[in-house]
Amino acid sequence: MLSLEGNWISDIRPLMGLKKLRRLHLSNNQIEEVSPLAGLTELWQLWLERNPIRDLTPLSGLNLTDLNISNNPIKVSDISPLAALKELQTLDLLNSGVSDIRPLSGLTELRTLLLKGNPIRDLTPLSGLNLTNLKYDVIGQTKGQTDFAEAWMPDPALRTAVRGEIGLLPDVPLTKERMRSVGYIDIAGKGISDLTGLEFATNLRELDLRDNPITDLRPLANLMTLGRLYLSDILPSTPTLDLRPLANLINLEELTLENSKVSDISPLARLKKLRILNLSHNDISDLRPLGGLRELRKLQIRGNPIKDFTPLSGLNLEHLK
Repeated sequence: MLSLEGNWISDIRPLMGLKKLRRLHLSNNQIEEVSPLAGLTELWQLWLERNPIRDLTPLSGLNLTDLNISNNPIKVSDISPLAALKELQTLDLLNSGVSDIRPLSGLTELRTLLLKGNPIRDLTPLSGLNLTNLKYDVIGQTKGQTDFAEAWMPDPALRTAVRGEIGLLPDVPLTKERMRSVGYIDIAGKGISDLTGLEFATNLRELDLRDNPITDLRPLANLMTLGRLYLSDILPSTPTLDLRPLANLINLEELTLENSKVSDISPLARLKKLRILNLSHNDISDLRPLGGLRELRKLQIRGNPIKDFTPLSGLNLEHLK
């Protein structure tokens, strides 16, 4: 195994002679040309994240099972050379400018495929694969996806984002039962306004809803397993954001509500397990509801019209801003 990550390397010709090399990590360098790797046929793991690679053709003759070419600043849109990697089991293409995934349709050994951050409109090329871990973003409605069976989640932006987050192909319905198996959802900045349907994610441990125009938090009210909830920059259409639906989330340890039109934080008084709380840039003046949060260690409250900080005097804060 050879790791040369983060070394500003641009020329990898010295690696040409390492014919027995099996694992090679070259992420975070300045590599444009990967042809020196073409003869390293013993390689099974190759990580090339964050390199300005222009052409993947030299990789087509390798016997890779694990390939990472994510976050390429040049955006390698043509992934047709990957069609030859028949042994590939894990492929990371996050943020790589890929729109056409037809070259992946014959990779029958593929189990993990990461496609988030790519302008993909058609997922049907993946329908014949036995993927166990799929992540994607889709521009517009996915081809082959129907809405009528998913009316219990009425916001199309939420529905599309959740499907991509849990990796459902177009012909696989999003059901309430599937929601119950989800432990983590990151759907920040997806234009979501209605959270209806998330109430079925009853085993959710972490939820990121930042930068969405959300007004009603009631669908979150019974997600008792939530430990981390991110609600910054949601800017509801109402004058203030009603936090009462959060009062039952007694297992929350981290909550962010920065810049979200919050004024009344009394519902947070019941969240006794909170350790990290960000309430910056709101309209909060009364801190008394925080006085009993004995586990709180990090509190951010800047940008609020607060005059009395004495309610915090009994807390064991390690970080206050």
